[in-house]
Amino acid sequence: MNQIKTFRNVVLTGVLATSLAGALADEDPTRRVFKPPVTGEVVTDFTDLPEGWLVGLERAKQVARSEGKDLLLNFAATDWIPPSIDLEDRVFSKKAFAEAVQDDFVLVRLDFPRKLHIQSDQLKEQNLQAAAEYEVTSYPTVVFADSKGRPYAATGWQAGLDVETFVGIVRESQAKRKAQDAQFARAEKLDGKARAAALAKALEPHTSGIILKFYRPEYEEAVTLDPEDDGGLRSVVFYEKSLEMRSKLDALAEKDQWEEAIKVLDTFAKEETKTVRERQQIEFFKLNGLLQLGRLDEVVPFLDRIVAMDPESGVGRKAKELKPDLKSRIEKAQKSGQLKKKN
Repeated sequence: MNQIKTFRNVVLTGVLATSLAGALADEDPTRRVFKPPVTGEVVTDFTDLPEGWLVGLERAKQVARSEGKDLLLNFAATDWIPPSIDLEDRVFSKKAFAEAVQDDFVLVRLDFPRKLHIQSDQLKEQNLQAAAEYEVTSYPTVVFADSKGRPYAATGWQAGLDVETFVGIVRESQAKRKAQDAQFARAEKLDGKARAAALAKALEPHTSGIILKFYRPEYEEAVTLDPEDDGGLRSVVFYEKSLEMRSKLDALAEKDQWEEAIKVLDTFAKEETKTVRERQQIEFFKLNGLLQLGRLDEVVPFLDRIVAMDPESGVGRKAKELKPDLKSRIEKAQKSGQLKKKN
């Protein structure tokens, strides 16, 4: 029994963890609330923090609101990731860069150094929370946000960047915020479905997770104004509902109630999906249950069905990619006697 459980865990953590997350972004909508620090409460012994930069996102938000500036958030790993080090050396450490943009932006370094002792525990916690909220998955990532902390653009490292070229990127990002503001302003002059469509257009560049965390009032208004078309934000509505469904799956998984979990998926697919790709996404989550239940003979045909639903979707490509590896693992485990086919 221990061997079986070990094998399944290897498959799930080694292969499915990233695959299922790719089907629907793995995000917990529940966020802890942090007490905003007062000036001086967040301390660090950074000796190389460039002039004009701050640490501590909550403090930086207070400055941005009081001065009417946007935020430039540099999610960095300044002592171990070469592209992050390069961006610091070429751009962010230069006084000329701060002077060029500081009238419009509060500059914030959110660092993830290997030398963890140089940061206070509260600063580490703030930075980790911010990375999760802004959906940062690699360093360096530079997020541009308005004075409320709402992101409107992001960029990263590029070969050969210097102060002049990065200032150009900053200005292009500002233009995106101005375009978004103008679209929101247009929406204010409209009513009903036309207003919902204008709001949806303003939110179009953002991921579902970012919309739910930072633009929820606009999202909810659009859906309320045009419920038949989900306010033009169908993908966000589906994503939010799927998060609620996945919390149920997590609870059932904790109790090893995999048959019940598959029933939850079937019900959700029947009641909430409207397109082939939506159904494909939800069906894909059944793979976890099949493996946990030991229904190994069903795995390869299952993956074939997933691919057939839409071979060109992200889920379809992932299922096709998984098939050879899972097939090989299952066959080897069965031959070695670690797993037996379910009769």
